[in-house]
Amino acid sequence: MKRALLTAALFAVSTLAVAQTSNLAVSVPVNPNVSYDAAPAGKTRAQVMQELVQAEKAGLVPSTEANYPPSDDAVRLNRARYAVQENWFDHHSVN
Repeated sequence: MKRALLTAALFAVSTLAVAQTSNLAVSVPVNPNVSYDAAPAGKTRAQVMQELVQAEKAGLVPSTEANYPPSDDAVRLNRARYAVQENWFDHHSVN
């Protein structure tokens, strides 16, 4: 265990040293027709959170690496857990 930690620490330090000493300039052509200040394309945080809630409701999460994709039994168990959680929050919500 100590050897693995020492190896990881040495790797991190050596990587940092190389990153600080290397001064490689990468030439990237600039396109005047593209706004580089634009937000990255993709999903918003709210969209990802909604997808996570939908996956939980469908019983697809939580799942372990050993049980991926989740088995039918795991999906049923996850759906039951979600229902219990939602029921608890419905009855204990603060208005």
